[in-house]
Amino acid sequence: MALSRRSKTRNNSTIKRQNLLDLLRKVNLGGIINECVLNVDNGIGKICAVDITNSLIVIIETRVMSKKTECKLGLGNIDLLIKFLNALNDDSLEFEVKESRLEINNPNKSRKLNYLLSQPDLVSTNLDSKDDPKKKILKMAELTTNLTDTFIKDFLTYLGIVDDKTIKLKFDGDNEQLVFLCGKSHEHQFELLLNHDIDSDGEEDFEVSINGEHFARVLTAIDFDEDEPPILNFAKDVPVVIENDNAFWALSAITDEEGE
Repeated sequence: MALSRRSKTRNNSTIKRQNLLDLLRKVNLGGIINECVLNVDNGIGKICAVDITNSLIVIIETRVMSKKTECKLGLGNIDLLIKFLNALNDDSLEFEVKESRLEINNPNKSRKLNYLLSQPDLVSTNLDSKDDPKKKILKMAELTTNLTDTFIKDFLTYLGIVDDKTIKLKFDGDNEQLVFLCGKSHEHQFELLLNHDIDSDGEEDFEVSINGEHFARVLTAIDFDEDEPPILNFAKDVPVVIENDNAFWALSAITDEEGE
């Protein structure tokens, strides 16, 4: 069975199409993570996943189904489900779990997907919700700043130009500034300064390298809102974190050897 014992769905259970689509896109990130376990409690869906290289953690939670719906679904092909949901225009979809399949219909039943579910215990990307590392990581990543719309646009442009996709974050403790370096030092290199003072409380200078392609996929997935801009959390020797609305991404540091 691909559904846990606590699963509880009704004949009139529905999926909030756009909400589920947005959630899956922020996990999938264009193919970085293509399987996950979706835990639904009273209609609230939560995914805790890690990519196959164990360098990117995604934790996201939002309402995706009608109230009183409880289920645990192993999604072995997120990309396929994204494409099906994206092709529809309906706000609400009917669904039912039948043995090892998730049956999704649009309201007039003219479009239907019989999605083959995976056994949750066999989904390699799944992080147990009980071991949710979010609080632990945020406690270590003490430095915070906001990401701006201009920074996101320029970073995506610059990263697309350079060949080497490892990026370096360089923190200047004296001036409380954070600079992003795109490109190797002996090649063409771009520098992007975040135009926000960072309350470092005497933090010394440090550098940290991360996977630029993963970082770019996260930035692309962000729903930018000037009133509530995405937050960057970082510190020496800890993962770099991006928070946006209901989503949390943590990118592990890359050693010098890995970045070469």
